[in-house]
Amino acid sequence: VMTQQSSGISAVMDRFLQKIPDSRYISLSTQDGIELINAAKNGQATEGSQLASSLVSGFAASIDQSSRMNLGKAEYSLAWAGNSIVLQSLIGGLVLTLILDETANVGAVDDYLPKMIDILHPFSARFNEDQVS
Repeated sequence: VMTQQSSGISAVMDRFLQKIPDSRYISLSTQDGIELINAAKNGQATEGSQLASSLVSGFAASIDQSSRMNLGKAEYSLAWAGNSIVLQSLIGGLVLTLILDETANVGAVDDYLPKMIDILHPFSARFNEDQVS
């Protein structure tokens, strides 16, 4: 069942990339940086995967620390890394990472990101249930 759901999520992620100008890579990972699903444009899979996995644990740690310090709940994080913009969002216990070209219009992502998060919430909840049992 998880495999069918994963392939459906992968297809949605691929369509998401096609709608976002200057996007290159999207992935869903555990907070430890283990990539579960990804989609890439123009052969960007290896570079995107390496960049995403190198930043996931730091993002997860910063979200954890901000909540412990009562600094509020962060919805997402933006970082510039080399020639890329990296947007990350915590969805349940999983991290969504989107990598864009350095010249991308980040505001354009706002039109699609909330819907993507809504789509991924059930997958994240199911993944977390599977990890507990």
